[in-house]
Amino acid sequence: MSIENEIATSVYRMRELHENFSNGSFNEMNKYYSKEFQGYLYMPGKDQVKLFNAEQIKEGNKGAAFIIKGNTLSLFTLP
Repeated sequence: MSIENEIATSVYRMRELHENFSNGSFNEMNKYYSKEFQGYLYMPGKDQVKLFNAEQIKEGNKGAAFIIKGNTLSLFTLP
């Protein structure tokens, strides 16, 4: 498999996992974060971009899955 296909496969899987928040699923996605991972997230309620570490993101995913459960979530559309 080419590197392009590997990346595309991973991106599509992460998309599926994010969209599965509506089922309350977050554990598999949280397994992908390394301990060193950091990410910037836009916080619309505060109109700010904040830096989070892996543990904060994992906890946020857990909370988001609980809040979003039962609703439809679509983050982005890929061709």
